[in-house]
Amino acid sequence: MALEREAKLSAGPDLVIPDLSAGLEGAVVEAAPAQRLDAVYHDTEDLRLARSGVTVRRRTGEGSTRWTVKFPRQELFEVSSGLLAREEIDVVDRAVEMPQRVRDLVVAFARTAPLVPVARLRTWRRRLHIVDAAGGLLAELADDAVEVLEGDTVRDRFREIEVEVTPRAPDGLLEGVVEVLHEAGAGSADPVPKVVRALGPAALEPADVVVPPLDATARMGDVARAAVARGVAEVIALDRHVRSDGSGVAVAAFARAAVDLWAAWYFFADVLSPDAPRPGDADLAALYDLAQRVVEHDVVRSVVAAAVEALEQDADRDAAQAVMAHLDAQRTRAHARLVHRLRSARHLRFLERCVDGLGGEVTRRGRRPVGELGLPRLMRPWWRDARRHVRRASFDLEALSALRSDLAVVHAGVVAAGALPGLPVDRPLRRITKVEDDATELWGALSGEAALRSAAGALPRRAAFVAGLLVAHVQRLAEVARYDFERAWARADRRKITEWLE
Repeated sequence: MALEREAKLSAGPDLVIPDLSAGLEGAVVEAAPAQRLDAVYHDTEDLRLARSGVTVRRRTGEGSTRWTVKFPRQELFEVSSGLLAREEIDVVDRAVEMPQRVRDLVVAFARTAPLVPVARLRTWRRRLHIVDAAGGLLAELADDAVEVLEGDTVRDRFREIEVEVTPRAPDGLLEGVVEVLHEAGAGSADPVPKVVRALGPAALEPADVVVPPLDATARMGDVARAAVARGVAEVIALDRHVRSDGSGVAVAAFARAAVDLWAAWYFFADVLSPDAPRPGDADLAALYDLAQRVVEHDVVRSVVAAAVEALEQDADRDAAQAVMAHLDAQRTRAHARLVHRLRSARHLRFLERCVDGLGGEVTRRGRRPVGELGLPRLMRPWWRDARRHVRRASFDLEALSALRSDLAVVHAGVVAAGALPGLPVDRPLRRITKVEDDATELWGALSGEAALRSAAGALPRRAAFVAGLLVAHVQRLAEVARYDFERAWARADRRKITEWLE
């Protein structure tokens, strides 16, 4: 995966590319071979990918035939300058039909709608390379004459100049080249991809999932839609990372999104349309459970790995590798079950229901102003449940799991409240998040002890003995985690933190 940083400028047919070497200290501009590119873009008929800022194409003419998928990096998008930064993933494959690896990257955006060819572009590309003194590529300027085709008929033509910098480019190079081109008569920087220009206004319509801004006049249904939309958008955006990466960071982010979505549906169950997924929805519960299982395996492994480091004998640490391999195998199976679920037609139908539920009618409660209902008051029952479960949570896995679910729902409510002006949620959110994190660490220690006792029966004798040693270390880690958890809870349940709930 590469990060593409580029600028796109419109150009008339008479524009002459100026001398770019002026002001480029130590850099040289060289002509590169011209290319004839033929690209077929794929999307759903209603352009779900394009409207979400995602493009998929199969292109020939630059060496090996390849499929390229581009995703927006909104945090790097600079509207004022017109510069564009996107994640780009290339898959070298001559197949005309979309490869499974490519489909996995975008299917969460398409959901149940089939991916079909939506545009064909033919491009005559003239290129200039900007290289440093050592011959390393700093940037490429592509002067593209583009034809939009329908069958063999040219439907439209336009010219575009694209400047893309490499990671080794010095700061300001891209902006400097764009300024020189502007002075030569190039149009303003336009971050719209070629295929979006070819597809027309429909490709610029809003995405299916948009988190609406809220103000003081918001009604409960508006707050609910914003909270659920945030969860749905994150689940869709992170889906590809879980399928293609599976690392602890990727799955943890996805699991957090799945938990937030589950908690938002739960918290706003009596506000949103009855047709939307309900708290007891089997598909929602499965996504929540399967994602959490993988994260929990990662937490347990982290705790056990810390215990392995505490072993004094090298021979014990060597034997402990069999214990770690056993835990890794369990984690691999849990991740495979999650990916299998994500690839199922049932999951895609569930995502469709989530998206449809955002546009449905709200209940009578959802039409009332937030001020009448008092959003913070809706969190009281969950906080009371958390208080009840916390009494046993330090030693009881079942109570600790129930507490974590209570806190997830409160977290969702606090985040939803934070989208409204005037509610002091920053401090409570920090304290609740700290309790959640420490509760997870305690859960990992208690579960790690249980996992080691269970694994001992399936391991060779020496490894089983070391598993017993690790149990003692994990118990000590649990004591530290228990202290941190109880301290975090005491700080979160103070009157000055919870008074806004009252």
